[in-house]
Amino acid sequence: MSRAISSFRIRRLINLLTFLRKKSEAGAETGELLRVCEYRDRRALQADIRMLRDEYRAEIIFKRSLPQRYCLKSEGDFLLTINLNEQDVISLVTGLGMRIFCRT
Repeated sequence: MSRAISSFRIRRLINLLTFLRKKSEAGAETGELLRVCEYRDRRALQADIRMLRDEYRAEIIFKRSLPQRYCLKSEGDFLLTINLNEQDVISLVTGLGMRIFCRT
């Protein structure tokens, strides 16, 4: 796996997958993806699609027939691995405990 991913990129990847899922078989044009998923340029979008394909086995196809669109066939195995220190784990458990407490 590549080096650590920024939280901003993780948010973009999740937005991209969510948007493509919502568009289903119809897919989304490049311009629409750039605008809705907060990409600054096509290269960043293509890099994220490549990452989702290569590292998470997402099946994202590009339909060349007009209008050209990206379609999500399979989300793949989007499992995030992160390194947490003891303080991070305590904060996470505390936050989850507070959320459970607030729901009851």
